Amino acid sequence: MSKHTQGPWSVVGNRIVGGDTGTENYGQIASIDTDWRGDIVAGNARLIAAAPALAEALRIAYLAFAHDEEGPVWSDSLIAKTRAALEAAGVEL
Repeated sequence: MSKHTQGPWSVVGNRIVGGDTGTENYGQIASIDTDWRGDIVAGNARLIAAAPALAEALRIAYLAFAHDEEGPVWSDSLIAKTRAALEAAGVEL
């Protein structure tokens, strides 16, 4: 797995926080520019906060469904795009 603050992450105001609560590993992950419309700020914050869970879900889906004993199950383009997204996030397969 890539080196990042472990999830879950959550939204607190305009900040994304995460890590082990009450330890030195807990803290701010990011802050969201509040000059945007409120619904966009909230949506961006929720998406960023969901990043660890999304990466793990995609990793599990890739390992479970991209190939079976007979070869590729997903299309080649979906396999390539999924692998590229996981690699960009630093997720080990």
